[in-house]
Amino acid sequence: MRPAYVFLGVGGYLLYRYANIAQGSSVGIVGDLTSTIQTIGAWAMPSDIPFSCVDPKTKRDYEVDIQYTGRLTGVPPLLLAALIRQESGFDARVINRASGARGLGQFMPVTAKEWFGATWEAGTLDPDRSIPMTARYLMWLYRRHGNWRDSVMAYNWGTGNIASYNLAKKTGKPASLPTETANYVRIIYDNWAASLPT
Repeated sequence: MRPAYVFLGVGGYLLYRYANIAQGSSVGIVGDLTSTIQTIGAWAMPSDIPFSCVDPKTKRDYEVDIQYTGRLTGVPPLLLAALIRQESGFDARVINRASGARGLGQFMPVTAKEWFGATWEAGTLDPDRSIPMTARYLMWLYRRHGNWRDSVMAYNWGTGNIASYNLAKKTGKPASLPTETANYVRIIYDNWAASLPT
């Protein structure tokens, strides 16, 4: 019975919205349809992301994409959004000229070739491919390292470096993170740790 109520509720909402267009609303049908989809998306997938996920150049909002991808892959949406925000500032077409890192997830060329395949150059710059691939790669790191904090460290510093770092810590040898990685983990994971799983 619940699907019928949802269908009726959405139908009533759409009728109300489109009645406003008929009365001379300046939004237009495309703008109104976009707004309706975003409203339904926000209702269906409430957000736990407390910051904007808008591409500064295209003005596309990636929040719903990140929420959906996070739920699909098992990556906490807040963690995925925080990582993408730190990596690229939500600029889907950004390329780091010094390192060659590309797109929302700032995939390095070697990693991009492995994860995106033959179309890696276009794939890294396509948010519809880059967001899911960033999540899949982060989940792969999680399965390898066993917790989200180490996964974030590995995303920045490399999985081999994190394995060596953790081994050194376990055996009592001196171990320290590069300052860049320590700051990266603080910004992406530690700042939101109260809202994230371990």
